Amino acid sequence: MLQEGPSVAFTQVVSWLSLELQELANLEEHINAVSNLEEISSFLMEVSAFLRELSCPYEALTSGPIEQRLNTRENRVLLLDFLTTELSSVRIISVNKPSPLIIGKEKKKDDDESDVAFFLKQALTVLGLTNIPIDVSPEALFTDLDREIRSLVEKHPDRLGKAALNHSLSEDQWIEVQRINEALSEEYNIRREMLLKRIDVTVQSFMWSKVHTNDILKVYTRSRSCLQTKSNVTIASLLASRDDLLRLQKTSSGHDREVTKCDVNKVLIGAVPDRGGRAWEHDVPREMPQFKKRVAGGGGGHRGGGRGGGGHRGGFHKSGHRNHKY
Repeated sequence: MLQEGPSVAFTQVVSWLSLELQELANLEEHINAVSNLEEISSFLMEVSAFLRELSCPYEALTSGPIEQRLNTRENRVLLLDFLTTELSSVRIISVNKPSPLIIGKEKKKDDDESDVAFFLKQALTVLGLTNIPIDVSPEALFTDLDREIRSLVEKHPDRLGKAALNHSLSEDQWIEVQRINEALSEEYNIRREMLLKRIDVTVQSFMWSKVHTNDILKVYTRSRSCLQTKSNVTIASLLASRDDLLRLQKTSSGHDREVTKCDVNKVLIGAVPDRGGRAWEHDVPREMPQFKKRVAGGGGGHRGGGRGGGGHRGGFHKSGHRNHKY
């Protein structure tokens, strides 16, 4: 009888396939194998995240309860078939067009390498200028870069598009552009910090139970480390922007709503009870009574009055009966 759910050997095969795909396709996610079936929940969560990044089209592997998706033999075979097919396709592409493979391996910058040197090395790799002499002058280097780029643009005029910035700027204008970019970057850094804090607090709210804390941290920490507060938009982004950015429409625009509307949009929410909560509709709270000085000598009914008074706590009436205070 076949066991229900994946085995340890199955997780090892899936992990190897995911690592191969991550290296060749430059993916963020990958799947770790497990050493015992008690850790299978973390494996299933990593499979779900990995398939989401690959845009897996099979609903049997991407929908429904995570713990039940690989319980059947058919779904496990389907997962292996999908991963092996993707890996075969990526390997074929890497042979015909090796540039993405090379960039993926050299994506990480060395500790002693500047940003300019890092991006320049990537540009030379993509353009196929790998035999540049060490003692080449900057003028000759950028002349070769300009020639190769212009040649590619002429061969594929419709692939790159037109530049959004189609005229030159003066030195003062570039200084003003830099100032605007710094102000916007500071503003969006604050917004990112707020959103990331919300994410952290939300995840912490799910860790009130200590049972799955390690599993949550294992999945969340890896993805959280990729989210940075610093904006990566620079002047180079402006120079590289295309004119299609000027034609973007909001999703709430009339044209887009006309082609994306469905029957759900026609459902109107009926009247709902008023929950209140408006501070200006409440009565002004009554003030605390003012302090009044205690009257000397006591009196009937006053707690702690004069000795022998009618209201003296624990005293006796003339009849001999104890005066109880209710």
